[in-house]
Amino acid sequence: MIFLDGAATTAEIKRLTDSSKKVRMAVAFWGDGATDGLGLEAKGQSATIICNLKSGGTNPHEIQKLINNKVFVLQCDTLHGKVYLFDDHVILGSSNASANGLALQGKELSGWHEANILTSERVILRDAEQWINRLETRVVSPIDMEEAKLAFSKRRAAASVVAPAVVPLVDALKAHPESFKDRRIFVCAYLSRFEQADIDRVEKEQAKHGGGHTVDAVGWRVPTDARLLLFYINSRGKVTYDGFWERPKTEWKSGGRSPIYFMSKIKNIDGSSAIGIGEAWEPALLAFRDAEISGSDSEAKHIELGDFYERYLLHTKTKILNVRDGFERLKPLGNDEYESGFWFRPVRGCEIIRVYKDDGGVSFRGGKIHGVRDEIRKGRNTKVFMFRDDPMQHGKARPKFQQNGCAATLE
Repeated sequence: MIFLDGAATTAEIKRLTDSSKKVRMAVAFWGDGATDGLGLEAKGQSATIICNLKSGGTNPHEIQKLINNKVFVLQCDTLHGKVYLFDDHVILGSSNASANGLALQGKELSGWHEANILTSERVILRDAEQWINRLETRVVSPIDMEEAKLAFSKRRAAASVVAPAVVPLVDALKAHPESFKDRRIFVCAYLSRFEQADIDRVEKEQAKHGGGHTVDAVGWRVPTDARLLLFYINSRGKVTYDGFWERPKTEWKSGGRSPIYFMSKIKNIDGSSAIGIGEAWEPALLAFRDAEISGSDSEAKHIELGDFYERYLLHTKTKILNVRDGFERLKPLGNDEYESGFWFRPVRGCEIIRVYKDDGGVSFRGGKIHGVRDEIRKGRNTKVFMFRDDPMQHGKARPKFQQNGCAATLE
């Protein structure tokens, strides 16, 4: 017998999967990356997998990947064991296939301590095979997969988030995207507002159901037992953020000419009380509108936050505000923090600022914008941008400025 920690277990499973003619794994919970990480994508029909789909601890997308790779997949509702059986070896212990019953996924598992035993003793090999054969299993049907997706997302919704709660949601997403997959958090974008008759219906429901909570509604079905980020996109492409909301576990709707679905406002999602710089979402939301709403039979769509990040937020270019703001107008705040000059007509949607001298050819300051405040200057409302200086933004070529002394570029 050989004792294995988590990293050694993964290496041994992959080695034995590659070298064995027949592979059987009765492992309760399967998570993101298991198929590729354990070498199962190449085994096809020589591998049999038994999992627990019903409890919500298994990622159904990973099971679908196994099925697509011609692996024979069965399910057992009472399975909690972790048995990896090969031609001449068996691994027994605590390690699920990449994820576990705590609804953690992929990188979220870093820091968890696993312990397993590898053995080639014939008696244990025989007993392990008999134990697998006695399991009450059944094939996975399409209905099972749909129920598993719902169970998995509900369990994920209750999981702890790796990212610090105090950071804006967009920053938490970028730092730990795996923490937001399949967690019943949805981005909802819509292209038209309610008419007055629907607003009146909402106000009546507010009086009946409010109970101290802000109540609102949408005109299209959104998932129950879910948290929502609402964005309105008008006909000119301007994006308005409408806050964090929560749909109850049970359906709550009002009939009429068209049904409307009710929700309550919440202060934060996993501790993040802000989405970040609102305009940073704009390019991704417009891409989502063009790809999934425009031309469809609906003026509104929703998408899971993790999927939205991977499809749209991840691939959007950063919008950079380039400003002409010499030393005399750039205000140092200490600790490498600065305020830009005062801009009467700032460019919307920028995440990075770069500062140029009046006569300079390259930037001499710059960094990520972390705050914007309004200030009345010479009787006019102005925007003041705060940032921490980042040397990576120094020495950038100066673009052609507009009349207001700034220009936006995409990188």
